[in-house]
Amino acid sequence: MRLDKDHGVLTVNKYLSFKNIPQEAFEYKVNGKSPLKWVVDQYQVTVDKDTKNKKGSWIVSDPNKSPISNIYYVSDLIPRLVTVSVKTQEIVNSLPSIDRLTSMDSEIERIWGAR
Repeated sequence: MRLDKDHGVLTVNKYLSFKNIPQEAFEYKVNGKSPLKWVVDQYQVTVDKDTKNKKGSWIVSDPNKSPISNIYYVSDLIPRLVTVSVKTQEIVNSLPSIDRLTSMDSEIERIWGAR
């Protein structure tokens, strides 16, 4: 899997790519990563190298060689992640600024006499 956020493309394999992904989908972050980046990281090929005994199991985890049903899961997951990311960014961007909230608190206090 490869993610090219500059061009808005997520390539799953040579048969499946998602194009025209909006920039907002990359701007939404959870713990410092966009959900798309998280999925790409989870689907990378990894090799278990046990460095304690220097032998290592050398077990290869390759999601690309998993059953075909996983490709259906990923092809369903990616558009959902893009939608959630974009919609969440829209909500966050529509929230009032902290300064506006502070002035609203002052106005409420003026009207009601207390916080």
